[in-house]
Amino acid sequence: MTGTELTAVALPFAAMTVLGASPLHISLLAACGFLPHLVASLPVGALADRHRRRPLMIWCNVRQAVVLGPVPPAALLDGLGFVQLYAVAVVAALLSVVFDTAYQSYLPKLLRREQLAEGHGKLSVSMSFATVAGQSGAGALITAIGAARAVTVDAVSYLVSATTLALVRAEEPMPAARPAGARLRTKILEVLRYNRAEIRFARGDLQGAPADLSYVLELDPEFVAAYVNRSGIWAALGEHAEAKADALRGLELEPRNAYLPAALGQAEATLGRHEAARTAFRTSLDLDPEAATTWAGRAVLAYEMGDLDGAVADLTRAIQLEESPVFLFNRAVALRDLGEQESARSDLERAARLDPGDEDIRALLSAI
Repeated sequence: MTGTELTAVALPFAAMTVLGASPLHISLLAACGFLPHLVASLPVGALADRHRRRPLMIWCNVRQAVVLGPVPPAALLDGLGFVQLYAVAVVAALLSVVFDTAYQSYLPKLLRREQLAEGHGKLSVSMSFATVAGQSGAGALITAIGAARAVTVDAVSYLVSATTLALVRAEEPMPAARPAGARLRTKILEVLRYNRAEIRFARGDLQGAPADLSYVLELDPEFVAAYVNRSGIWAALGEHAEAKADALRGLELEPRNAYLPAALGQAEATLGRHEAARTAFRTSLDLDPEAATTWAGRAVLAYEMGDLDGAVADLTRAIQLEESPVFLFNRAVALRDLGEQESARSDLERAARLDPGDEDIRALLSAI
């Protein structure tokens, strides 16, 4: 990331100081650096799914060094031209797209599911630091040694990155083999329809979203995330048998996906299969004990089975993970039924502060 920011600053400065670039030249150079992000992200994502991430990232870093390396000698020998800079900007940006796509999906290969939230947080912090350091450090470096020489430092930084990645020893399985006749265009269409399903669901289109997900699953019957999302939509529509079927199919493909047994638990509970639901929730929490919604789902099941103490305990854990007004409201209901009126009122007051417009919260608060 630091190298990417340094490239974005150093190349325009090299164009200005070495070639006397006009504003039009600088604009074209900036466009060359932006264009691959605009047009290549989808096909690159589809291609990245077909390769192991770490070798792909190492390959990108080495190629970045190879692409940037000739710029300083060309400047020194008065052979640097705009065509070379434009080509370097395009190729460097394209390699950056490939690297960024690969590293974002590499983290789940390194960490256990319960470590992912912390891992993503630390990665975001390091990315922010690298961006700031790259932008501010680029100016100081260019002032000290010149823009062309700064590109040399940039190239070396990519070799350092490749070396550190090569030292990572975590095993990464090979991607699943592609079905016979699988095409890149089909994969891109699959991603587009999946994204449209998410947009439709966010807008409340509960008919269009499952239709898109069904189309995605026709293209790729092993797309686990589509089963997860469609199961949730079926549950919201009251089609609990379909929700259960999708959760079971997803579990066949990815048994350690914590979302799927949670979805199965919700479906089983609604179908009245309480023991099966309890088992499914337990399985989900064994896989991901930090999932607040799963604790809350199991609490609803406990309440329906008459286990008020269990419901309060599960909701307490959910609230520790995520202070949601829904969780607080549900715990208030359970506490009220246990006769703990003051504790119930306290939860409702907290819920009202988080969601002042919720009429159910206000009605129950006035009733206690």
